[in-house]
Amino acid sequence: MTLEELRASVALLGFETSLSALDGTAEYSFPLCVNRGLWTVNRLRPQIGQFTLHHYPAKNLLPYQNITHRGGVPVILSAFGAKAYHFSVTGTGYCILQDGDVETRLSWKNQSIITFSGHLEGKEATLSFGGEQDYTILSPALWNQAFSSEKDIPAGEKNMAYDLASLVDDFLRLDANPFIGQVPNGAVIDSGKVLWLSRECEGSYHLRYRKALPPVSIDTPFDTKLPLDEDLCQLLPLLVASYLCLDSDEDKAAYYYRLYEDSRRQMLAEPPSSTLPFIYSFNNW
Repeated sequence: MTLEELRASVALLGFETSLSALDGTAEYSFPLCVNRGLWTVNRLRPQIGQFTLHHYPAKNLLPYQNITHRGGVPVILSAFGAKAYHFSVTGTGYCILQDGDVETRLSWKNQSIITFSGHLEGKEATLSFGGEQDYTILSPALWNQAFSSEKDIPAGEKNMAYDLASLVDDFLRLDANPFIGQVPNGAVIDSGKVLWLSRECEGSYHLRYRKALPPVSIDTPFDTKLPLDEDLCQLLPLLVASYLCLDSDEDKAAYYYRLYEDSRRQMLAEPPSSTLPFIYSFNNW
């Protein structure tokens, strides 16, 4: 069903040939009512999309852990081939960063928390923590790869989060059973939109998600095809007509909504097809 076909169907429910003849505000209200109707009907059989998440993150060359520095006792962390570093600290102290032949002193005083990060040459790198006070070194990392900018260098945490809405244009939320095939160990889904994966579970993971419907506006072309299955589209004229009549004629709005509910119940009551497909082989198998 196209947007124009929906417009015509709604108008005909009022025995009119145009929306403007149906109600003075119908032309303005029509896109708003269509959007509301689309979201309502879509919940009966949500539009599902699929995408593949390629999870091959950078590796931390240090253990994934927080470290306590005791006053007067140095803590030395080193790795060969590191191209970026990141750590957070508290209290008062200093760190000598040795990047190949280049030495840099980083210091802090009376900090509740402060973060340091940067890129390295990829040779041997050493983080030497010192000071006369106890403090905590949070999520230290020497990463085996460079990043596009310093602000993109992550903390040395074992798990990483993917904001799926930023990766998929029409993403609404993950489906109830999102993984197709392999499920990574320890995967956690937050609010249906953020996926947490262990950095150690490398792989390409196939996921199902519920699509966000594209909004209809006054400028949407009339020949735009509505983003629902055709049988669901047949419910829209009654529902949209009900919404359009809410202000001008509550009885008519209630009547259209009852018809919509009857049609909806009949559709949901129809048993799903259970017929197996017939396969014929030209090779007689």
